[in-house]
Amino acid sequence: MMELIAQYPFACMSAALTWAMAALLVLSGESSTLRRCVAPPSLHGRERLPGVIGLKGAAVLLFVAGHLWHLKYWATYPVQLHFPFLAYAIKAIPILAAISAFLIYRSLLAVSDTGGLRDFLVRRIFRFYPLYVFSVLAFVAFGRMETHDTGYNTMSLFISELFLFRVFGGPELYANPVLWSIHMGVLLCILLPFYVAIVPKRFVLPLSIVLLLFMLAADQHYSRGFSLWLYFMVGIIAAGFGERSRIGPVWAMALFLAGSMILVIDLQGPSTDVFSMLGIVEPSPSHFTVGLAMAMLLMMIGIDQRAKLAQWLDWQPLRHMGTISYALFLLHPLYAVIVFPGIFLPNVENPKDTSLVIMPTWFFVTIYLAGSIFWATLAYVLVEKPMINHGRNLLRKVKGTAE
Repeated sequence: MMELIAQYPFACMSAALTWAMAALLVLSGESSTLRRCVAPPSLHGRERLPGVIGLKGAAVLLFVAGHLWHLKYWATYPVQLHFPFLAYAIKAIPILAAISAFLIYRSLLAVSDTGGLRDFLVRRIFRFYPLYVFSVLAFVAFGRMETHDTGYNTMSLFISELFLFRVFGGPELYANPVLWSIHMGVLLCILLPFYVAIVPKRFVLPLSIVLLLFMLAADQHYSRGFSLWLYFMVGIIAAGFGERSRIGPVWAMALFLAGSMILVIDLQGPSTDVFSMLGIVEPSPSHFTVGLAMAMLLMMIGIDQRAKLAQWLDWQPLRHMGTISYALFLLHPLYAVIVFPGIFLPNVENPKDTSLVIMPTWFFVTIYLAGSIFWATLAYVLVEKPMINHGRNLLRKVKGTAE
């Protein structure tokens, strides 16, 4: 135990702060200052959909655990022996893509004029960009805006990440390796309002299904960015179905349960990728499978139709993971390189390092993984949530001035 503490002091300190925060949250009342600080931003009269935040939290936790395991395999490999599905944690990215498209499309349903579109875009910018900039500057502050011998200029890498120039294409080199999927989400926010504005509402669902089928036929997995659009369409289809039809609690429960079972099967890896095994589609090197798309479609429809079984996803720890999901997603690679300074994030290699003390599974879960949660929560409380509220206040002032 002392050897682990000596090798990983930052992880141990971070975990102590995480567990202390968790204890304070459990002991504090519902109206306490701490509870209010870490609570999700209010929806201003809109209904919060049970289960969706928890599902997002579970997906982010899966991805972060898989990434932390992968980034320094020779120190963390025991956890994957106990939880084999961590080898396929990349599947959490398309899960998050489907959830994001689902939520963004639902938000756009309330947009009926240019003023509503302006409000939507301002809210998205203040939700996304301030914490994004904070993460880029944090990488600079810790000396992790690195290019080494990749042939790229450090300043150009910094400018590209700060202003999201990779959204427009270019080489996939990132100081923070998770940014490629963030940039795809930004592109979705730019394009989806045009899709909703141009396509009549009654045609959104059938057109989205047709587009999904064409994408499946075209996708040969040469680009993980293109593959991700399949899951964006899945989220839009799930939301579009809910907009048009109500199927009742029994069917909602059946669809959510079926989707959950398919998801569990699909997380086992290539051996359960039925569609590629039958030769219907090409195997995906990123494990972005058709089965995963089916699982998310059924689960999201079930959640949207208020399946009671989805309410277990509202378990408070999962809801908290969902609340801080963006901060946790953005910042966990920086946390990893503070714990393991030798990691070069733009091109991760895992040579065997016998000087490292091996992390037992219990240490990985309760210390290393848990420690990342504190810093994500802190970033959410100090940066993300205040800027979301600032954006809302700005919109209120603009509307007040206009009136």
